Amino acid sequence: SIVTVAGGSSFYQYGWESQLLETGFLCIFLCDFFPRFGGNRPKSPPSPIVLWLFRWLCFRISIGAGLIKIRGDSCWTDKTCLHYHFETQPIPSPISFLFHFLPRSILSRAVDLDLFVQVYSR
Repeated sequence: SIVTVAGGSSFYQYGWESQLLETGFLCIFLCDFFPRFGGNRPKSPPSPIVLWLFRWLCFRISIGAGLIKIRGDSCWTDKTCLHYHFETQPIPSPISFLFHFLPRSILSRAVDLDLFVQVYSR
């Protein structure tokens, strides 16, 4: 990981720090290395390898988010996390207020849907 190369700096070993560094590093290779100065050279598409590395990164982020929910807090296995999520999320959307008052059975099914999308649909 790139984070281990930057040892001695102020990283806190959160998973998202290494993911941000990896995303930024991959973005370097999306650029056209030979810019056109007044020429009519067509823009070259990104390398298929870089695109597959982005797909691999998205897969790891998604599966990691699902697995940490299963292994982490018991509210995910009890299916009660969404009972209070809409009260405590840092940047609520305008319709969070409405979702907060949905029946608990629907919120429990939403937890199932979230875990299915993050863990099993990849």
